[in-house]
Amino acid sequence: MKKRFSVLFLSLVLVAFIAAPGWTGTLDALPQWPDSAMYGVVNLEKPNEFVQRLVDSYLFKVVTALDPEIKMAEEWLRQFPVTSASVAVGYGEKGFSLQGAIRFTDAKKDILARMAEGKGEEGDVDALINSPVPGELILAPFEGSTYAVISGGMALVLASVEQDMILVGFTPEDIAAVREALNDGGKRMKLDRRLPQGSFFFFHDNGMVASELQAESGGVLKDPVGNLLAELGINASDKGFDFSVFTNFAKVFSLAADTPSQPLTKDDRILLGGGKPWFTLVGRPFIEKKHFQILREAAAGGDAYAAQAVQFLDAAQQFGLDEDAILKILKTVGMVFGGRTKLFGSPLPGGYFYLSGETKEVHLLLPLMEMAARESGMPFEPVTKAGWTAFYALKDPVDFVMGIKDGILLAGFLSPETFDAAPELSDRMKALYGDDKLQGFLHFDAKVLRDIILSLLNPDGPWAAFISQESDMVEGIPYILEGLKGAQEFRSLDILASDMERADFTIVTEAAKQEDIDAISAMAAKWSAMGAEEQKKP
Repeated sequence: MKKRFSVLFLSLVLVAFIAAPGWTGTLDALPQWPDSAMYGVVNLEKPNEFVQRLVDSYLFKVVTALDPEIKMAEEWLRQFPVTSASVAVGYGEKGFSLQGAIRFTDAKKDILARMAEGKGEEGDVDALINSPVPGELILAPFEGSTYAVISGGMALVLASVEQDMILVGFTPEDIAAVREALNDGGKRMKLDRRLPQGSFFFFHDNGMVASELQAESGGVLKDPVGNLLAELGINASDKGFDFSVFTNFAKVFSLAADTPSQPLTKDDRILLGGGKPWFTLVGRPFIEKKHFQILREAAAGGDAYAAQAVQFLDAAQQFGLDEDAILKILKTVGMVFGGRTKLFGSPLPGGYFYLSGETKEVHLLLPLMEMAARESGMPFEPVTKAGWTAFYALKDPVDFVMGIKDGILLAGFLSPETFDAAPELSDRMKALYGDDKLQGFLHFDAKVLRDIILSLLNPDGPWAAFISQESDMVEGIPYILEGLKGAQEFRSLDILASDMERADFTIVTEAAKQEDIDAISAMAAKWSAMGAEEQKKP
């Protein structure tokens, strides 16, 4: 019974969230909701494209091989019958409401026609959705051509037919409102959308959620101004997925910056240390003087974390680091993983963190850096390096550097010998670093990271001798390699942000190559054999 229920639940979730309009017909069936209501809207497009990418992916094949229940879902997905679905659900003056419409493939027209005539049958819901667990959902007469969808003796929703669509709602009034919107354009929902994707989730607050967030914030958030909105959009293509997030949270709670942020300059985008960067994060912090005041007010209100932050700010003033100086130091923050370093003399991928700000204020950090080098207990050595006001290097047990140059403070795991070497960039990273309109971005190159991990886990590589000394690690490596196989299609992730309201995500995928999968399988088999040999030892 548990297995049947889980498969049914998966089927219903996929109907609700994968089903989407190939055209805007079902979205036209949603009636207008008032500003005084709290509601959410789900509308997704091109289900066939999304589903096909899902079931044809190598990751899905790996998962289905591990779980027979998901294999059952795969068979259902390949005959997915829904071509369009839009649903609005929320709370208003009359209580909870659900209003929506679902359109099916032409193969279901006969069932819909019979239901429209009031001749629906008990098993019609199963037939409409090609249910993998028949009998869990029952269609029962309610009134005329309106029916109740029942599961476990409880009515889930009401359903009726209009213009080759199934209309759904909690009450007859919901059904009537959907029908009126479908036939009268003046009664349809008008959304204040901010994102370009056709598939989306939209949330409109009537003040309930914002007031609750403010009450639970311990004084950090001010009284809300206006209605809180949020939106998530998503699209799929043969090259990957893109999705965006929008919320006016910062504006509603008076956290938004008063001064527009400026694009990153060339000097803000620091790349050095050689190697192949697999992760980079660079951007301008959305911090202004008023945010320090908000923090102090929260501390005065009893917030423990805010109190600790205020204590740190007060202590920093003895070094001349007042709030104005901190803002001038934090013009740009960056982090890059993938340079070159060494551990006990063996090469490893490195990484570094940097701040880019105004020269005078950044140089206030010199005493702090010198104190860190002196009191760390590590053998830091001062290095004379052209252009750098101060530069320290550590060689044992790991290569590490830190220094200040003009308005830049940098620290990280890099080898002094390759510090000035230009890194090797992917085409996507070159495009991001060359885009002069960006105010911040994150790039994660999954392929480069996989190659790094595979080189470290090579049973014939330089790190194998160290790894083989830990039997637990040897036993776990085959599982890590299986995970890398499942992620072969994941190429990269980009996140772009221009302000505190919106972020855009791009996931790039590529076809998994059988020769790469076979090579990883061979590595896993060799580690498994090494683990078996270790277990035989006394």
